[in-house]
Amino acid sequence: MAGELASGTALLGGLVLLLASLLLLRESLRLRRQAVAAQRTLRRTRAAVAEIERVQHARDEVIGSPESADSDVVRRSYDVISGVPFALLEATPMPKGTVRLLRDAHGAVANSVYSTLWGAGRTIIPSGLPDLSSQPGTGTGTADGPPSADAPDRAE
Repeated sequence: MAGELASGTALLGGLVLLLASLLLLRESLRLRRQAVAAQRTLRRTRAAVAEIERVQHARDEVIGSPESADSDVVRRSYDVISGVPFALLEATPMPKGTVRLLRDAHGAVANSVYSTLWGAGRTIIPSGLPDLSSQPGTGTGTADGPPSADAPDRAE
């Protein structure tokens, strides 16, 4: 009888251990599902942050950073867009010096056009209107000349 009692106790102890193991396994699986879901959320969040940073960088390339007083949107937009073909040319076997020469020639023509347009705009605007070209947030120009594409960013 003592042997049966010991055998029954061992069986009961084994069942308790089996039940505890099953409960731990269930909890482990639940935690694993939560970890996988958290990893997915983290990846989506990182992708969203990267996209926001990409859009902000593109915006800053076009209009300048929010802290910058340089906001010559048309000129910056043109500079960014015109840079694409030159980047493609730089990826070709064409000599880098040739690409640089083309880019510089293009920049000189573009600067001439923008300077001419800026000067024409200054001529057309009646002198009684205030000169907003040197006001913060309206570009880096002054009464003496057009905003320069090479003008330093005032936020630096």
